[in-house]
Amino acid sequence: MDRLRSLEIFKTVADKGSFVRAADTLDLSTAVVTRAVQELEKMLSIRLLQRSTRRVSLTVEGEAVLERTRSLLDSFDELTARSSEGASEIAGEVRFTAPASFSARLGPVLAEFNARRTSRP
Repeated sequence: MDRLRSLEIFKTVADKGSFVRAADTLDLSTAVVTRAVQELEKMLSIRLLQRSTRRVSLTVEGEAVLERTRSLLDSFDELTARSSEGASEIAGEVRFTAPASFSARLGPVLAEFNARRTSRP
């Protein structure tokens, strides 16, 4: 499983205090959530959660990993938001053929497009 996704699943389990509630929140099966946390624990070679029949709690190591996970996921969300900002800007070259009668309508639109395209940093 994707490491970033595993961290997101771990964070949700920690926040919800339950594998079942985390699975419901993420719209995943409980088995997938359990396996993701187990793989993360194996990858990090530490126990993140203390499990009992009634509740799930963080280990000391799990608390430290959760703090770093929150920071990492927040940074990733910020990066994603910045990337999508750039994607909403006009970019590229436009070529088309139109009858001369369209020039009166298209002239102002094309001038604005060109101005926005060339004013980008």
